[in-house]
Amino acid sequence: FKGITGEKQTILKISSTLGVHINGEAENSETIEHSGVLFLINPEGKLAAIFTNGAKPQLIAQDVKEIIHHYALHG
Repeated sequence: FKGITGEKQTILKISSTLGVHINGEAENSETIEHSGVLFLINPEGKLAAIFTNGAKPQLIAQDVKEIIHHYALHG
């Protein structure tokens, strides 16, 4: 699991592209607050799944395993 990191403007651009509203968008803010929604990005950099706050951990784990398995077989 990797969270997004990088320059603040890059993070804001990616969050906007995904339709995620975050707090802390002010230039002088040092923190970014966000929801608990998880985005699963595949190795091609494409959105593979969105998990909302109510998603069951077992289903998240199953989806992640399927993505890993698919890319292990098909590169």
